[in-house]
Amino acid sequence: MIGKIRSMKYHPMPRSDEPRFKDDEDEDMDEHFPEVGLEDAEQTSKARRVAHKIWTFLHRLQGFEAKYAFKAIVTTALITTPAWDPRTMGWWNEHDAWLGVAMAWIMMHSR
Repeated sequence: MIGKIRSMKYHPMPRSDEPRFKDDEDEDMDEHFPEVGLEDAEQTSKARRVAHKIWTFLHRLQGFEAKYAFKAIVTTALITTPAWDPRTMGWWNEHDAWLGVAMAWIMMHSR
């Protein structure tokens, strides 16, 4: 079972810099919004662009790099907290606990 898991390689989904939707100028707005006027259609297209940008940002946060960055930030913050507390600062420096941060980064990295 372990051999099977090791043989599986991580393949991220391909990303394209091309937008997923055509520009609103190319589309016939009456087709999609027959009951709205021109001013409402412009507001709707702006809202769609903003919603798409938000969706794109949130979608990229689900990627491998963003997940690793989040884990690294949280781990670093938790492990280094004793270094900033005056009561535990001596222990931190005496035992070279900063090596724990480096080891945590190495252990959580997938490659």
